[in-house]
Amino acid sequence: MAKNLRWGGILFAGAITAMAGFVDGVGFVHFGGYFLSFMSGNSTRSSAALMTGDLTGWINAMSLVASFVIGVVIATLLTSSLAALRRPLAMYFSAGLVLAAAATGTVQPNATALLLSAAMGVVNVSYTRSGEVALGLTYMTGTLVKLGQALGGAILGLVTGSNQGVNRLLWLR
Repeated sequence: MAKNLRWGGILFAGAITAMAGFVDGVGFVHFGGYFLSFMSGNSTRSSAALMTGDLTGWINAMSLVASFVIGVVIATLLTSSLAALRRPLAMYFSAGLVLAAAATGTVQPNATALLLSAAMGVVNVSYTRSGEVALGLTYMTGTLVKLGQALGGAILGLVTGSNQGVNRLLWLR
């Protein structure tokens, strides 16, 4: 969670999130409306494709979801015994997948999309504590809910004049 991070970690996480958003946006345009890091979007696409009888669309969306999960699994296995090096190892592994995707770009666009989706899964392992994701980097819904809750708590604290367990500046992080 961001409240447990120092500003350097928050800035690094923000940079990774921005990079993932860029990769997702370019991928969305380049790969015909499929996401490389936003797996909720792909699950929605897969359901819509299934309901309209578009088996190819369902396979495309679910392949990206599977690739993302496989990236998380492999990165977890690679970094599980090296907690102190988890972040740099995850970043190097992700960079390697991005370079492999760049190498396949013009020859195998489907492989490119799968490699990029796996790379986006890998970056999420970089902020793991006690075997669980401490900060989601390529998905924002939970982060936005936490932001809204922190802002709501700050506003309630201002309106009521209460400081009861409320850190009014928590929403900044």
